[in-house]
Amino acid sequence: MTAETLGTITLPGMERSVPVARHCVGAVLAAAGCAAVDDVLLVVTELVGNAIKHTASGVPGGTLTLHVIDAGQRLIHIEVIDSGSETIPESREPDPESFAGVACGWWAGARSGGESVSSTEDTGRCGR
Repeated sequence: MTAETLGTITLPGMERSVPVARHCVGAVLAAAGCAAVDDVLLVVTELVGNAIKHTASGVPGGTLTLHVIDAGQRLIHIEVIDSGSETIPESREPDPESFAGVACGWWAGARSGGESVSSTEDTGRCGR
């Protein structure tokens, strides 16, 4: 199976966007038949919150874009594209003793007009 975008949403870079992002991703995953989504929603909270707190997305008028991608084999890929900052987070392998332990992996890199931070989670029981 090739990767399939399940949903994309652009939100204002405001704290109130965090629960909106969680709700939207939860609805998209429910529609896709995914039952085990708690870890995915935790990752969404962290990535969106970090984009608002640490990048230009959090300044007045800033935005961020979130992509939900079915990567196949029960894997859901979450990508948050922010408005950029002076530094780019370093990618790292999951650590079972930290937040990253819920993810199969996460990555960061520069994109045109900003930065992208993404994570892949095993939903375990996706109906797709």
